[in-house]
Amino acid sequence: MRQIIIGKEGNQPFAITDSYVSRRHAILSYDEATRIMTLTDNKSSNGTYVNLGGVFQRIEQCRVDANTVVRLGPNFTFMIGQLLKSQGGGGGVSKPPQKKPEKVDISHLRWVAENYETTKLKLERKQATINSLRMLTIAGSLIGSVIGAALPRILNEEGNPLYSAIGPVVAIVFLIGLLLYCGKAGREVIVKKNQNEKEYKISYCCPKCHAPLAGQVFENVLAAGKCPKCKTEYYVKNN
Repeated sequence: MRQIIIGKEGNQPFAITDSYVSRRHAILSYDEATRIMTLTDNKSSNGTYVNLGGVFQRIEQCRVDANTVVRLGPNFTFMIGQLLKSQGGGGGVSKPPQKKPEKVDISHLRWVAENYETTKLKLERKQATINSLRMLTIAGSLIGSVIGAALPRILNEEGNPLYSAIGPVVAIVFLIGLLLYCGKAGREVIVKKNQNEKEYKISYCCPKCHAPLAGQVFENVLAAGKCPKCKTEYYVKNN
């Protein structure tokens, strides 16, 4: 049930200053279920009158419609429709108009998504290279052993214990150096991947309510046209 209080202190859409009209002179009630409007006199001093068949008759309660003419006291006259125009019209008291959803430009989200994917691909390639180098440590150690074993012959120092030990030493040094490099480079890649993921999740979100969009392709976000949470509409400039 919706109501409009009519009077000097009422919530009707126009001011009333007539001295014969009470502060809360009458009440218009609208039953949403039946769409019936009823005008009730609110115990006013000078009465509420409704034009019935061309004659104003004082009422305590009366069913009305948008075309009904009402008089408060001896002078102030209006139509019920005047109460309804600012309430949405159409013969009934409607809900106030809802706000149109806000529109925001999401051009920057395309860059965020592309930058994330590009960085992710580069880091995955680097990680694959590091993994390949780790696999080469075995082959590298064998190559170092072969070079070390051949070195005494090349230098005509066969039988010399010093040159005989060069092969294993070279292999071990090569192996340790390669493993240290792979370990350091691998840790850097992991840190950068985590940072890339974190920045992506923070930046790739609704500009209005910051609802996360991570995991969604930009074209799909744009095609959806609005945020699933706050319903803000999306657009791209010059798109």
